Amino acid sequence: MMTWMPGRWLSGIAWRYSLASALAALAALAALPPPSAFAAPIAPMRIVYPAPEVSSDSRGNYIIELLRLALDKSGAAYELVPYKFRMEQSRVLLQLEKGGDIDVAWSMTT
Repeated sequence: MMTWMPGRWLSGIAWRYSLASALAALAALAALPPPSAFAAPIAPMRIVYPAPEVSSDSRGNYIIELLRLALDKSGAAYELVPYKFRMEQSRVLLQLEKGGDIDVAWSMTT
């Protein structure tokens, strides 16, 4: 018996052999882990915020906890890090404007 395959004719034995090979290849592909298993782990997003001007100042804690809550709800991996030096508000805003080391800031008015 001759069976037509695109571009050629195969005998019944050759057709069964090619079908078995294709099924075996599909089974081997299905057994592979998903592509994401081979990807490098994604590092958490590092977010630098200004350290309080005075170490005993807890007024910024509310804002930091609010930021942490929003990031938790986003589902993204993150790391909140205070800036290594204390800065006055004007300098923090300048760093933020210039694209310096600070990623997020808040401001208060009087």
